[in-house]
Amino acid sequence: MGTEFVRAGQPAPKFKVKAVGSGREISPEALAGQVAVLVFVNQDTQRDGRGIIKAIREQYPSASQVTIATAVDLSAVPIILKGMAENALKESYQKSVARLAAGEEPAAYVIILPDWKGELLKAFGIKAVNKQPAFVVIDRQGLIGGGGYGRRRGRWRRDNAPANPWHYWPVSRPRHVGHRLRRVPVTLPMC
Repeated sequence: MGTEFVRAGQPAPKFKVKAVGSGREISPEALAGQVAVLVFVNQDTQRDGRGIIKAIREQYPSASQVTIATAVDLSAVPIILKGMAENALKESYQKSVARLAAGEEPAAYVIILPDWKGELLKAFGIKAVNKQPAFVVIDRQGLIGGGGYGRRRGRWRRDNAPANPWHYWPVSRPRHVGHRLRRVPVTLPMC
């Protein structure tokens, strides 16, 4: 899975998606001048995706430093269940908004992008996120800063990254010892 990402240094692919809950439109133009991280998940990998977001927010707590959006792959959802999936996304949005600190703007901190046809995944060259989440960094100039796939049990791999664009290497202990992550500070490009 290591080489299918859009290459680092290339312009971010064109896309436009309306966020669940806030209705905020997310596109390369809307993200211009900001560092953004798109975290790609589906129902099976959403928990691991939250770990990526948490690690970034620990280092960059303000949405003005880094915009983080979660792109949810819903391409496997049968059309008959689309309404239920939409309700689940809205419920997830409401729960996330309820956890925000006072003064944090929901539209800036809770960005859930439904990807009904898998078009975002394809645009960024991501094959699938059913076993592990993926993430892509877009720098202030709208260029891909790098990307990677998450790993179950805390192991993440970085792909197509220029020399040292960020560092985040959670490491899991052997299963019989118990699951524990060691965090190393995240350094995103252009922050």
